Amino acid sequence: MCLQYTLTERCFAIYILKATIMKLSVASVFKNSQKFLAPITAPFIKTKTDTAESDTVYSNRQIRIAVSAFFFCQGLCFASWASRIPDIKTSLQLSDALLGSILLALPAGQLAAMPFSGRLVTQYGSKKVLRICLVLYAICLTNIGLATEAWHLAAGLFLFGICGNMCNISVNTQAIRAEKLYERPIMTSFHGVWSIAGFTGAAIGLLMMALNISP
Repeated sequence: MCLQYTLTERCFAIYILKATIMKLSVASVFKNSQKFLAPITAPFIKTKTDTAESDTVYSNRQIRIAVSAFFFCQGLCFASWASRIPDIKTSLQLSDALLGSILLALPAGQLAAMPFSGRLVTQYGSKKVLRICLVLYAICLTNIGLATEAWHLAAGLFLFGICGNMCNISVNTQAIRAEKLYERPIMTSFHGVWSIAGFTGAAIGLLMMALNISP
């Protein structure tokens, strides 16, 4: 009985040690990624639920401009992809049926991200999630243009959808908090910025096609 109890204690101690090491490793990776991405995207939102690294206080106008900039970047990325669909179809020699099937990978990625996107935003804060996911969203956009096979395009769109959903949840959370600061409805202005970005991305895509620049 004494030997069995000792072995049980050892197993439990090893389990606790492994769990602690795993938790510290994840926290370390996340912290290091924040340090790497901080110079790329300078956030302006400071909320009670987000763990702020500085005590800098920004005006409501600065916060609104920052959130609008994120909406614009996200809309620009999506419109840049949508405007080049005909060129990508031609370059990969896809049929209408195959292209339609591949395009389902984008909403599939968005649906796949729904179960955990809200949890990540709740746990780490929308500011941190938005910093990382918007950069990944842009990277996924560039990878779509590198596709040489149909399955490459499907995989790229799936990842594009995951990052897009994470950005949607995070940036709209930031917009809601910015709206609370103004104490009046301003959400439509953010979505209007997204629409303007859509027109801008379509214009850029049209210019690229006129210059015969491949995706």
